[in-house]
Amino acid sequence: MRVLYADFQRRMAGLITRDRQAGRIPASLGPSGTALALVGPDEGLAAYVRTGVTSATAARERVLAAVAKLYR
Repeated sequence: MRVLYADFQRRMAGLITRDRQAGRIPASLGPSGTALALVGPDEGLAAYVRTGVTSATAARERVLAAVAKLYR
Protein backbone atom coordinates (compact mmCIF):
# COMPACT_ATOMS: atom_id res chain seq x y z
CA MET A 1 0.00 0.00 0.00
CA ARG A 2 2.84 2.36 0.87
CA VAL A 3 4.36 1.89 -2.58
CA LEU A 4 1.05 2.74 -4.26
CA TYR A 5 0.61 5.93 -2.25
CA ALA A 6 4.22 6.97 -2.87
CA ASP A 7 3.83 6.34 -6.60
CA PHE A 8 0.61 8.35 -6.72
CA GLN A 9 2.27 11.23 -4.90
CA ARG A 10 5.22 11.14 -7.33
CA ARG A 11 2.90 11.14 -10.32
CA MET A 12 0.95 14.10 -8.93
CA ALA A 13 4.20 15.97 -8.28
CA GLY A 14 5.21 15.28 -11.87
CA LEU A 15 1.97 16.75 -13.18
CA ILE A 16 2.41 19.79 -10.96
CA THR A 17 5.99 20.21 -12.20
CA ARG A 18 4.83 20.04 -15.81
CA ASP A 19 2.09 22.63 -15.31
CA ARG A 20 4.40 24.85 -13.25
CA GLN A 21 7.00 24.84 -16.03
CA ALA A 22 4.27 25.62 -18.57
CA GLY A 23 3.19 28.62 -16.49
CA ARG A 24 -0.23 27.17 -15.69
CA ILE A 25 0.30 27.28 -11.94
CA PRO A 26 2.51 29.56 -9.84
CA ALA A 27 6.22 28.79 -9.93
CA SER A 28 6.32 29.36 -6.18
CA LEU A 29 4.45 26.10 -5.52
CA GLY A 30 6.73 23.19 -4.73
CA PRO A 31 5.66 20.03 -6.56
CA SER A 32 6.08 17.59 -3.67
CA GLY A 33 4.41 19.76 -1.04
CA THR A 34 1.59 20.74 -3.37
CA ALA A 35 0.97 17.11 -4.28
CA LEU A 36 0.81 16.19 -0.60
CA ALA A 37 -1.56 19.09 0.08
CA LEU A 38 -3.91 17.72 -2.60
CA VAL A 39 -3.59 14.00 -1.95
CA GLY A 40 -3.79 14.03 1.85
CA PRO A 41 -7.22 15.65 2.18
CA ASP A 42 -8.51 13.57 -0.72
CA GLU A 43 -7.72 10.40 1.19
CA GLY A 44 -9.59 11.74 4.21
CA LEU A 45 -12.57 12.60 2.06
CA ALA A 46 -12.52 9.10 0.58
CA ALA A 47 -12.84 7.66 4.08
CA TYR A 48 -15.75 10.02 4.79
CA VAL A 49 -17.51 8.88 1.61
CA ARG A 50 -16.94 5.19 2.41
CA THR A 51 -18.38 5.62 5.90
CA GLY A 52 -21.33 7.71 4.75
CA VAL A 53 -20.29 10.92 6.51
CA THR A 54 -20.41 12.87 3.26
CA SER A 55 -21.57 12.23 -0.27
CA ALA A 56 -19.30 11.41 -3.19
CA THR A 57 -20.64 14.51 -4.94
CA ALA A 58 -19.65 16.80 -2.07
CA ALA A 59 -16.20 15.19 -1.86
CA ARG A 60 -15.70 15.52 -5.59
CA GLU A 61 -16.62 19.21 -5.49
CA ARG A 62 -14.04 19.83 -2.75
CA VAL A 63 -11.31 18.04 -4.68
CA LEU A 64 -12.11 19.94 -7.88
CA ALA A 65 -12.15 23.24 -5.96
CA ALA A 66 -8.70 22.49 -4.51
CA VAL A 67 -7.31 21.71 -7.96
CA ALA A 68 -8.97 24.78 -9.52
CA LYS A 69 -7.39 26.96 -6.83
CA LEU A 70 -3.93 26.00 -8.16
CA TYR A 71 -4.77 27.39 -11.59
CA ARG A 72 -5.92 30.86 -10.52
